[in-house]
Amino acid sequence: MPHVESSEAPSRASSEPRCRPHRAKSLTPLNVALMLALTACGPDLAREGPWGQGAAAALTSTATLSSVRDNHTATLLPDGRVLVVGGLVSSINALASAELYDPATGTWSVTGSLAQGRFNHAATLLPDGRVLVTGGRGSGEVGALASAELYDPATGTWSSTGALSVARYFHSVTLLNNGKVLVAGGLGVGVTGSNILASAELYDPATGTWATTGSMPNVRYAHQVTALLNGKVLLVGGRAAAGAYYSSCLLYNPATGTWATTGALPVYRAYAGQTLLPDGRVLVTGGSNANVSLATAVAYNPATGTWAATAAMAEGLSFHSATLLAQGRVLLAGGGKTVQVYDPATGSSTVGRLTQPRTSHTATTLLDGRVLVVGGVGSNGALATSEVFDPTTGSWAPTPTLAEARQLHTATPLDDGRVLVVGGLGANGPLSSAELADPTTGTVSVTGPLAQARDSHTATRLTDGRVLVTGGKDASGALATCELLDPATGTWTTTGSLAQARSLHTATLLSDGRVLVTGGLGASAPLATSEVFDPATDSWTTTGSLAVARSLHTATLLNNGKVLVAGGRSATAALATAQLYDPATGAWTATGALTARSAHTATLLDSGKVLVAGGDGATAALATAQLYDPATGAWTAAGSMAVGRSSHTATLLPDGQVLMTGGKVATGFLSSTELFEPVLGAWHTSAPLTTSRAWHTATALPGGKVLVMAGLGPSGTLRGFELHDPAVETWKPTGPLAQARRYHTATLLPDGRVLVVGGQGPAGALASAELYDPATGIWAPTGALTGARYFHTATLLSNGQVLVVGGFGTAALATAQLYDPATGLWTSTGSLAQARYSHTATLLPDGRVLVVGGFGTAALATAQLYDPATGLWTSTGSLPAVRFNHTATLLPAMFQMTPGQVLVVGGQSTTAITSALATAAQYNPTTGTWSAVSALTLAQARAWHTATLLNDGKLVVTGGTGTSASLTTTELVDPFFKAPSVTAKGALIQARARFTATSLQDGRVLVAGGTGTTAILGSVEVYASGTWSNTSTLIQARRAHTATRLSNGRVLVVGGENSTSLPYLATAELY
Repeated sequence: MPHVESSEAPSRASSEPRCRPHRAKSLTPLNVALMLALTACGPDLAREGPWGQGAAAALTSTATLSSVRDNHTATLLPDGRVLVVGGLVSSINALASAELYDPATGTWSVTGSLAQGRFNHAATLLPDGRVLVTGGRGSGEVGALASAELYDPATGTWSSTGALSVARYFHSVTLLNNGKVLVAGGLGVGVTGSNILASAELYDPATGTWATTGSMPNVRYAHQVTALLNGKVLLVGGRAAAGAYYSSCLLYNPATGTWATTGALPVYRAYAGQTLLPDGRVLVTGGSNANVSLATAVAYNPATGTWAATAAMAEGLSFHSATLLAQGRVLLAGGGKTVQVYDPATGSSTVGRLTQPRTSHTATTLLDGRVLVVGGVGSNGALATSEVFDPTTGSWAPTPTLAEARQLHTATPLDDGRVLVVGGLGANGPLSSAELADPTTGTVSVTGPLAQARDSHTATRLTDGRVLVTGGKDASGALATCELLDPATGTWTTTGSLAQARSLHTATLLSDGRVLVTGGLGASAPLATSEVFDPATDSWTTTGSLAVARSLHTATLLNNGKVLVAGGRSATAALATAQLYDPATGAWTATGALTARSAHTATLLDSGKVLVAGGDGATAALATAQLYDPATGAWTAAGSMAVGRSSHTATLLPDGQVLMTGGKVATGFLSSTELFEPVLGAWHTSAPLTTSRAWHTATALPGGKVLVMAGLGPSGTLRGFELHDPAVETWKPTGPLAQARRYHTATLLPDGRVLVVGGQGPAGALASAELYDPATGIWAPTGALTGARYFHTATLLSNGQVLVVGGFGTAALATAQLYDPATGLWTSTGSLAQARYSHTATLLPDGRVLVVGGFGTAALATAQLYDPATGLWTSTGSLPAVRFNHTATLLPAMFQMTPGQVLVVGGQSTTAITSALATAAQYNPTTGTWSAVSALTLAQARAWHTATLLNDGKLVVTGGTGTSASLTTTELVDPFFKAPSVTAKGALIQARARFTATSLQDGRVLVAGGTGTTAILGSVEVYASGTWSNTSTLIQARRAHTATRLSNGRVLVVGGENSTSLPYLATAELY
């Protein structure tokens, strides 16, 4: 039964509220992969800028519309423009006008007008690129409309099409997998709300006619719909009469044309936000209940048909828009005071305000990932303004600057999470100032100053929370003075002085709470002396001396309580010696020697070993690294960084990796960063700093991020700082496979796990399978295939099972098997007519699987269709030419006359490298025939390449093996049936074949590993807007691996091979 509440205060006088945004209509199963990519653009939103006029890289106001309007529609066209149609200009005057927004110029232009002004209508993008507008209300007392109109973006004109059998508004519209449009419910003839509809109709774009389909079990309007990944349509809530609301939900099955009840909302929500998440769940945010805007959210799980609560929102909202962004987060705009970025797992982060408060607006994700907010109702009526929200890109985020530029300063994390920045060398000499950076709020505040200006000092947080600042130098030379800060009061007090003035020394907090100060530069030369500070008495005592005087060395507290001092510089050269200090005896002893270096870093690893990296050697900055083992007292090589660096920082991350940032070389300063993975002993690059710098600080924050502050850069002393999130755009190790393998398959299951099947191991073809759980990072064995194989295909079926086809065991295979994730077991299913491997398998919209080409005893041109309903294979025409190691892509329905077409590109016709192909062929599932597409012939023949579908429906064809070697070339294939074309589009930085290409949630393409011209690659590149750029390298170079985008947006790379000495890999990495 519906729930009843008193009428909500409308934003403007009307007989019925007019505030339901038409959000759900852009999320349709026919083009769900494309729509998910379009709406899931953008990087980690924890680093987004605020909303507000002029906010950098966050929100900008665009040119205004030609007319104010609310209760309009906004539709993203295939060319990236946005079509805004109709709406209200005043309480009774409906608009017939339409306008186009061009994201490239940020401007609006008028286009053709509707034949009938309307609002509360619906607009749907059809597979052929036209826009269907249905129903709505006309001006004044015109009431509900039955008419429908079609917009052609090519001509900018409207034409009439078949009319609805029942006039309606506040209805829902959904594009189905078969290309038809489902209209359901709404208010019928009249505006009193008395004629509420339960009927539903189907529009066929091929004929321009409507046909009735099953009616809903009860009347409703102002409901919301979402096309699920399984092809069904979820209808949520809605109204039964004025003030009466449903919590019940329905499912429409296009196969039967019938409705069925499913799990109801825990409580009804009027005018909530509704969003399809990347994992297939449907998120409902906020809404009104008993005249109160809710700050809660719930998610519907299609697998169970039930709703579950998700994290709370920052503020209650209703009449808002909910737009899908990166990593499953949702942008909530309008209907409240703030704009929120909502994460179903963790809740909201507030990102500021719109420049104008608004409801009844539209929010559209543009092809470049920005969100366009248009029109709506403001405080003084309908709006003509629009705003664009632009998520910040990159994994380094600038934060507010320090009050004073500084280098050779200290940065100390306090117990409350703030970071204390003290002293340093400023533009005019040593500084006495101190500042507090609060990473939680992104603010900086000045705190009490030191009694004495200084740089090149040390700062140590004591066990009682105070901070001890020791020595350093000022304009007159080295200092012996020391000061203590009490964070509770923000005041400094002087404490006992060192026996010897010193700078560029080390200070180490011992296990018993005392502080050991060692070496450094004295009045005229390096020192060998050491001193110990006792916080209980605030006094210093001398202790044993080093065997060799030094500065610019490192001192590391080991797990056994001893202190390792390594390297440094004497008066004349870098040192290779290392010594151990025993606090129990106060004595130093020699330990193993390392490569001579100074101004290096030393990091205690989780294993207890110490990583020493970089530094100044005898003649230049070093790239080498070494590991010290306290158990043996010996040093071993630990690989090399990509570049030599000194005066850099090294930070231990929560996952055990070590982050190196910045530094200097003979030619200047570095912005590059690198990560050391201790389990594999491997180095890989990470996202660079925004500003190159040395003599800076890097502080590990409680949440795992790293705060890099100030330093010396090309422009001089710096005051800016950057916040690095090591979870973004870097590779991290995850649990290893039980069995090393290459040429396997990896399939993302509906529950978020990844199924890895078969492949080739050291002993030959494998039958084993393993499951990866992203929640734990652990692999578990599951049922094995009955026949070992590699070079096979694995396809996730609509029913959640996985179909494995063909492959190579000891010969080409024709068998196929089905994996059931519910039982973990495999069962045989029908066999192919021809054994094959290195073929392709494509899931069609109707649930069948198309297998094409491959190699048996020779290259094949045949194709077969698998029907999961019967478990049988049937032949379906042949390619114009034999091929294997090709690509096959299901084309977006909106760009083809017939949905479900598959484009096959490239490959090779024989085992000879010279047989690479440039031709393309297209499969029509309606006729079951293949045709050559001469307009899509590549400029470069290639096999072992990739073809990745972009947000705009084009394919980027990348790399591969040409007729002689690995390729760098990239070609952009536009399969649009009216004007198919191929154009050259940038080039890879490194030639590669047998690599992976993964579409990221923000629309970019991530290319990883592969075979280069001379070696297996660890490099990774990102494609965006026609250009390639390097990103963080893999921890291990590899080819013949798999890459799978997980439900959380991360990319899982598994197995492969990386050299002749370690040909098969069991390792896995996450990006």
